[in-house]
Amino acid sequence: MLLPFLRWPSRYHRRLGRLRWVALFAPFILLSGYIVYGFVWLRRHSV
Repeated sequence: MLLPFLRWPSRYHRRLGRLRWVALFAPFILLSGYIVYGFVWLRRHSV
């Protein structure tokens, strides 16, 4: 699975590595933002 990445130039490999990290952390960032938004919404509407 990693062989195609090793054959490509380092420029593309670096960009794909960055995209891979963004794709890895994006769900966690969105989930945490959703939780914070829901928490703030509940705090505002519960008072």
